Amino acid sequence: MLSFIGISYGNLSRGLAARTPDGPSYCNELLSSGGDDSAMVSAFSLFFIPLIVRLYRFVHEISAVEVWLFVGAIVVSVLALFLATLDCAQVLYTAFGIPDLYLASVLVALPLSAFMLWKNRLGA
Repeated sequence: MLSFIGISYGNLSRGLAARTPDGPSYCNELLSSGGDDSAMVSAFSLFFIPLIVRLYRFVHEISAVEVWLFVGAIVVSVLALFLATLDCAQVLYTAFGIPDLYLASVLVALPLSAFMLWKNRLGA
């Protein structure tokens, strides 16, 4: 799900927004660099790399390489969302205030998938 939303977020959603007194102001409507903010969500497409490795090693235990690929994808995705907030976007407002169900599902799935990876890696 993280990968799918990362690839198709621009087609599924109106984009990232900021709260204004008149309602949400979508970053892609700005004439400056604000139109690139929704592209930051495409960083979630990096989760295809750990997904492909996991599918290839499906019958084996989770390796340290898979964990580091997943952590790397998390770091890049969080940094991309942080960069979007420096320009126009308010990520939490977009996800839960408007609501943008695609962005909200990514923000909920990210810690849940990290928790599940941690639980499966420990074998608990």
